[in-house]
Amino acid sequence: MVMQKWTSLLLLVASAPQYGFCFTSPLPLTSLTKDPPSTRVDFTIKDANTSYRGLATSSSTASTSSSIQDAVSDTNSASSPASHYDSVVVGGGPAGLLAGIMLAQMQPIDASISDGQRPRIVVFDRLPPPPSPDNLVYSTDISKYYLLGLGHRGQRALRRFKVWDDVSKASVAVMGRRDWSPGKTREEDGVVRMSDKAVVSRVLARDKLVGVLKEVIDTRYKGVIDLKYGYQVDPVSFGDDCGSQVQLQVSQCIPLNDNEECSIENGNMVPATITTNFLIGADGAARTIANAMETNDVERRQRMNPLRRLFDKPQFRVTRKLLGDDVMTDVAKKPSSNLPGFRFAGPKLHEGGRTVILGDCIHTVKPYYGLGANTALEDVMILSDILNSTPDLSRSLNAAVEQFTKERSADSQALVTLSRGMDRPGKLGTVRFVLPLVLDSIFNKMAPKVFGPSMFGMFQKEGIGFRQIQRKKRLDRAMQSAVILSGLTLVGFGTKTLVKTVAKSLGLKSEVVGGSMFGLLALTSVARKLFAKKTETNA
Repeated sequence: MVMQKWTSLLLLVASAPQYGFCFTSPLPLTSLTKDPPSTRVDFTIKDANTSYRGLATSSSTASTSSSIQDAVSDTNSASSPASHYDSVVVGGGPAGLLAGIMLAQMQPIDASISDGQRPRIVVFDRLPPPPSPDNLVYSTDISKYYLLGLGHRGQRALRRFKVWDDVSKASVAVMGRRDWSPGKTREEDGVVRMSDKAVVSRVLARDKLVGVLKEVIDTRYKGVIDLKYGYQVDPVSFGDDCGSQVQLQVSQCIPLNDNEECSIENGNMVPATITTNFLIGADGAARTIANAMETNDVERRQRMNPLRRLFDKPQFRVTRKLLGDDVMTDVAKKPSSNLPGFRFAGPKLHEGGRTVILGDCIHTVKPYYGLGANTALEDVMILSDILNSTPDLSRSLNAAVEQFTKERSADSQALVTLSRGMDRPGKLGTVRFVLPLVLDSIFNKMAPKVFGPSMFGMFQKEGIGFRQIQRKKRLDRAMQSAVILSGLTLVGFGTKTLVKTVAKSLGLKSEVVGGSMFGLLALTSVARKLFAKKTETNA
């Protein structure tokens, strides 16, 4: 791609004077997926029906490894989950933790539950807790962490739930970038391009953002939100539209010691099933909840009367990666290569009347344009707006989850489609990436009220969804094509008229005059190139 021919470095203006200007180069995609030399925390999840084995990777530094091991130990020695929660969030990433904070700021779904008796919200995650946001590893070993750029979407969501000040202190501002031409390596050879955006992006490591949100929960929502790390959650029943509760099977994992397989703790400590009034799936690309929703929807349709099936809503689908998890180990041993990373779930984002999914599990994109995490945080904000505007949630929760599908399903698919369209491989992909940017730049300068800015410019505009962006760019392409075709038609008609006029005045055939004019243009072009080459040689 054309982007690979240039090395773009972010110009970071640090929030503290001692940092000054910091330059960091974006990592290749393959380096984000390849295991670096690190301390690995293996775990196995077992219960009567399933066996799951996973891998959690921490930093290679001793301090970080120690903190993660201690955190896992503390988590596994903590009290078992309760048998019932008002709300359950599956996934402890940015979207999952922010969803927990959002729910804590609301009234309970079940009005009979009050804060102070016991935690009414629980957030489950399969991995160990993240390092503390104050851990020095974030500044000394930055290459080990995936950096997030928080734009207007993410910042607006974090401000909504009063955590932006905490996140802002842990991040740095991106004021622009420095570009180097091929073959140029000196710092003074780079060209600084300052950004002209209404909202200045802030950058921090993804794990650091998770650490900040976890710290907010630990300090402000203790006793309201229960954080459970090292847990696998599998839906047993999504309930139904009439209001029955969601049932979940929960299994706790213990880290391996000396390569011995681990098992879940005593069954008396970990309930076989728990129930909840409201389930949010925010488990990213793992998609435990989304996959269970798909299976449930397939089984429901199979039991349905064939005639009724014709008029039923579209079946829920999860688009999948081309390579399964069983192949990924072998692929990782091979030389670096590009793997497909764009997936979405839909057309509905809810199951029954008490479950929704959001974040990366409904729109998985590559980390090029700062859209994944920002859109996931925006999902939480939109869900909050819907829940707060729905009267009597204990009776109308099904209407709220259906409304979330209406507002976010099309946008999620449009986000993945737009991102995928800018990441096509090969020379044709390069043309499809560069040509629209050039056309948008030209036409937007000619008629800014008619033609929108480039796709990147549209992403930075506030108050516009991805579905609207998709429709706008389709309209722009149609109008640009019409203008170009009209221009070519006029040029062709004018050239033909000119040839006929000259031929008539000279008493020659039009073909002779046309060929002569074409030959003259070709000779002129060759002469200009020879003259330029000679001038360059003399210089």
